[in-house]
Amino acid sequence: MFCAFGAHLESEPNRFQRMQMTHPKCYEKCMKPLDQGGLGMAVPLDYIGIPYTTWESMGQMNLKEFMNEAKEG
Repeated sequence: MFCAFGAHLESEPNRFQRMQMTHPKCYEKCMKPLDQGGLGMAVPLDYIGIPYTTWESMGQMNLKEFMNEAKEG
């Protein structure tokens, strides 16, 4: 689950983005810095350019939410 081997070949959502949605506690442990008791994976993923957050987690609507609001509005 925490291995990044081959993650650069995956389309989005990649394994880390899916982990954020399906296993949030594991994701927190994985991305938390080493000095705070985590695995510190955010640093190497940033370095090699693998996205590990989803647009929804940063406040962006997904298509389903957008369509629902368009119907209501």
